[in-house]
Amino acid sequence: MSNFDGKISEYPWIAVDCFLKANYEADCYLLSHLHQDHMKGLDSPAFKTHLNGRPKSRIYCSEITKSILLHDPNYYHLKWFVYGIPINHKTFIEYTDHCDTSCPQIQKVAMTFLPSGHCPGSVMFLLEGYNGTILYTGDFRFETDENKFVVYNRLNLIDIDCLYLDTTFFLPEMMIIPNRKTSAKSIVSKIQEWLCQSNYHVVCLRCRAKLGYEYLLIEVAKSFNTKILVNHEQMKFYSCIPEVQSKVTTNENGARIHMCIRGRCRLLSQPPTQESIKWKILRIKPCALSFAYDSTALQRGYIKKGYNFYSFLYSSHASMGETIDFIKYLRPTKINPNVIPVKADDLKVVQQRIRNIMENDDSSCKKAKMIESSCTNNIQTLPLEPIRNIAENNCKSSSKKAVIIELNDQSFMLDDIMPCNKFICRRRSKGHESSTS
Repeated sequence: MSNFDGKISEYPWIAVDCFLKANYEADCYLLSHLHQDHMKGLDSPAFKTHLNGRPKSRIYCSEITKSILLHDPNYYHLKWFVYGIPINHKTFIEYTDHCDTSCPQIQKVAMTFLPSGHCPGSVMFLLEGYNGTILYTGDFRFETDENKFVVYNRLNLIDIDCLYLDTTFFLPEMMIIPNRKTSAKSIVSKIQEWLCQSNYHVVCLRCRAKLGYEYLLIEVAKSFNTKILVNHEQMKFYSCIPEVQSKVTTNENGARIHMCIRGRCRLLSQPPTQESIKWKILRIKPCALSFAYDSTALQRGYIKKGYNFYSFLYSSHASMGETIDFIKYLRPTKINPNVIPVKADDLKVVQQRIRNIMENDDSSCKKAKMIESSCTNNIQTLPLEPIRNIAENNCKSSSKKAVIIELNDQSFMLDDIMPCNKFICRRRSKGHESSTS
């Protein structure tokens, strides 16, 4: 659950993922993705009135997010203010500073959306301008090499002055979380075990949010060569995502696997029929939060909640280990944690954890960095280890070769070090040319 108040201190005329009255001074609004904790106030009449009074105000989001958002009647009234921006495309936004009324100053900020891997349409915001370079991650987890490649290479030669960071699972218990591919395999195995017993054995996937489970739905549909039953509202959202739309249906005939959003299982809520009383329902809840409290369940990957009811570990937020790797790669000057992790009272706990990790690092060459909480004014100096050479640490192959690619008019170096031709990005030192090995 995001605790971010929406304020970007470097650019106070930009508000991110919070559309409450406290941010009505902003001229530019950014929406990272369509989860409710990042949409506070977006559907309120007060925000609509505010926008109507400031016709030059804009809400920027990804093209997929715009498409899904405007399919929801609760947000359709925002259609004149919402602008979809392509991924990895630099866009300039302007702000007129009227502090000097005799000579207003026009300030430009370059804005780039990068894939965050959290759910369909979710993005990070890279802002580059007169008050420095900031990266707001929103919620993130790089599930695919493609997303990680785009982000790491786009940020390769950039000095990040402030990192607004997703710290949902920044706690030692969640240092390692299985990726969604591994989690999906476990769920598919359980479903297979259940469905093979009889034609009356059916499965309910109980999901907490409307978006974020698409990879799981696709994998389950492919594994059983079937379509997942969803309601009509969910089908409207998925009509914006072709790869998901082809794997779901609203036709109940013959559907043995269905998706429910929160609440009671749809099959259990219907009046009993001669057919339905024969059903044996397996309920599976993909989640991650409850596993932070149970180390045994975290190792096992599931929790038995009741009769034929299981929670399976499935996370669209980065683990603590993944977050640390991202911090070390970027080496930002400041870090603003945006989420109070479970089992923590405030964001100071996040600061302490990062301090402990970096102070225990015995590298002989460390660089001082700062970490700053978005909820306090305390700034603390922390040592960060320089980025490691991935090739040296992970592969000793003598056949390693360097590859130069072009991305956004910049040259980047890749190390083709894996037999499967999987590229691994290597961040070059800023201001220095990398040499090939």
